[in-house]
Amino acid sequence: ATVGNGCEYSLGSLAETVSSLQVPFFQTPIEVDGGREEWSAVPAYSFDQVCPNCRDQVTPAITASASIPARNDLDGRFRIGWNGDFLYVFVEAYDNQLFDAGDPATTEGCQHGAECEDSVQVLLAGRNNRGSYGNDNHRLFLGLSTRFSAPGQGQPKDGDVEIRKQLQGSRCYRLEAKID
Repeated sequence: ATVGNGCEYSLGSLAETVSSLQVPFFQTPIEVDGGREEWSAVPAYSFDQVCPNCRDQVTPAITASASIPARNDLDGRFRIGWNGDFLYVFVEAYDNQLFDAGDPATTEGCQHGAECEDSVQVLLAGRNNRGSYGNDNHRLFLGLSTRFSAPGQGQPKDGDVEIRKQLQGSRCYRLEAKID
């Protein structure tokens, strides 16, 4: 994403793609405010892989598809870290059309919240078995409206997830979350 296309800042450079991420440990808790200052030393990775087996019986078909739009439609970076209490996720995204379930004009007829808006899916693989999606795995949608949901596993309690967003122009946003 570049300045002048609806994104008011550069998404920055990417870390080298690796097969297994080194997830940094934060000595002090991250303030979940949508800002990226605390994330400057953490590598940013691209969303360039899909999970073709990550389907359940609850998720609407459009969010269950294993596809990635072209970079001129959607581009994003994610960073991740943890401490003894929380998993932290930070996402910066460029999207040529934002869908926010908090805005009825963009998600008319949506009954599923975070699953049918712009969102990030965080997949926690309990047994690190990448070949299948089962009961030991948990998938959490973090939505642009700052709603969250976990289809197939039941909705987390309100205190289990905190999300903040910052819009960075008409086509860019940041999501920051902590997951208990």
